[in-house]
Amino acid sequence: MSSVFVLIDPETKQPIKKYDDGPKAGVVCKRYNRAKKSSGSPTRARIVREEAPDVPLVSWVVRLSHIGPLPRRRSDRTYAPLESVHLLPEDGIEWRKREFRKSQEAREPPWVVTSWWRDSSHWLLHYPRPSSANPAFIAYTPSEQWGREDRQLRVRPGRYLTRYFSDIGEATIRAWVAVWEETFGKAEVEFATTLSDMKWVYKHGPNSCIVNQGMFYALQVYSNGGDLSLAYQKNASEDGVRARGIVWKDHKIYGRLYGESDMLQRALEEMGYRNKTLDGARLAKLPHPRHSSGWIMPYVDMHDSTNGDTRASRVDDQGDCFVINERHGEYVCDQYETSMIGYGPDDYSTCERCECNVVDDELMSVDVVNGTESWCNSCTEYYASTCDGCGVTMCQNVVCAGPDGRYRCETCHTDTVTTCSNCDSELMLSDLTEGGLCGDCQSKQEEEEEEEKAEVEAGANT
Repeated sequence: MSSVFVLIDPETKQPIKKYDDGPKAGVVCKRYNRAKKSSGSPTRARIVREEAPDVPLVSWVVRLSHIGPLPRRRSDRTYAPLESVHLLPEDGIEWRKREFRKSQEAREPPWVVTSWWRDSSHWLLHYPRPSSANPAFIAYTPSEQWGREDRQLRVRPGRYLTRYFSDIGEATIRAWVAVWEETFGKAEVEFATTLSDMKWVYKHGPNSCIVNQGMFYALQVYSNGGDLSLAYQKNASEDGVRARGIVWKDHKIYGRLYGESDMLQRALEEMGYRNKTLDGARLAKLPHPRHSSGWIMPYVDMHDSTNGDTRASRVDDQGDCFVINERHGEYVCDQYETSMIGYGPDDYSTCERCECNVVDDELMSVDVVNGTESWCNSCTEYYASTCDGCGVTMCQNVVCAGPDGRYRCETCHTDTVTTCSNCDSELMLSDLTEGGLCGDCQSKQEEEEEEEKAEVEAGANT
């Protein structure tokens, strides 16, 4: 493995030239910066040492989409994926895939949304993330060799930014270090046991079906005499929740964790908690407010959901309460649409889009490409639209957008929208002229007729 020395342009951050000899590269860099200084430019070039692999290079297409929290509704996503091609060592693809997965699981640094980070080449090598040993530090891959050996260097965020991005300025570096500390700093674990405290945690924390559906009453199964409570960590400003999860305090057991789960998990395990089955934990037995034959029950995760098993837990009816029996219980706690259990099998239907089970009266009829389907509330909210003409609910795949900016079903679109017989552009039927033209074509036709009439009159006079 040999090294090359790359002269980096201070403004574009792109390589100017590569040298095999370090001292020669240094001489060229000094000469370059002298010229920049004499011209009055405040920026300076720098030398970056890179490894020149002795293995073949291959082209690798990298698709870099929006980085950061995605909008809840698909229609709100206005970002466009970025795609770039990079020449990488043939043996450098697999470890990059591995490091990318790790950085996604651990949460990427807050500055990944900045242009100075995305315009650099460091993201394709470093894959930085909070250190698993101490999230106050950043762990990254400094070289191809370290990547192949699955090794990471652990440093303070300020030192990392100063080493690789000193040109963004000390003030900017200090600001991002503060954001890092706010995002990944150690936070105290708190426990919510009352309904009001639990509602605050859910409202100000990671996304939840309880919040989306407005079914906070489901939390009463924990707060009204059950064995379980809600563990959470606030963010640095203490106006929001960084992570949360249901725990059994008497047995020091935690279930599935949401949000920045690695930090909450580490803090709980330092307190002696372990991720084990919640079998035997009692939940309050409360009548459902809208369904007289059902009982309140939120979606209860299995204990190993943190490790990828996202199935719902089960419970047994013990008369005065429900008791968790994760895999073999009488009722499955998966009705996030109604926060309920207790209905018979004949009262449930399956959403034809996401295949979840919901109570019959919670389904909605949605027009799709090949007819109609019955969808649950969540699928209807996120993946369907309402026709502005007749009010029918329809899948976004069959929505017709009119020239007036309104969305209609195919029938209403056909009844209200037409095309100009000359230019084929769409226009509202009410805007169509008597000659079957749009306004522009009608004006153009009238102008041509006037010109033709003028020419005829001019010829007659001569």
